[in-house]
Amino acid sequence: MADEDSNTNGWKEWSKYVIKELERQGKVDISQEEKIMSLRIDLEKVSTQLKERGAVWGFLAGIGAAIVIELVLFFAKNIF
Repeated sequence: MADEDSNTNGWKEWSKYVIKELERQGKVDISQEEKIMSLRIDLEKVSTQLKERGAVWGFLAGIGAAIVIELVLFFAKNIF
């Protein structure tokens, strides 16, 4: 009797659908986590590149400033 009730109200089919939907959601969650991790890795690469470029430009600006100061001092000594 109980077996007939579960078949007549469609619960057996519905339960299969629910299980499949939960499995699908689990796969979607894993896929989204993989995409997020990939984006984090890409962001870290870009961040590292920006830091390296900033260090190079900072070094060049420091060298440039030192050269300008030395030139100004050199000409100031020779002129005055």
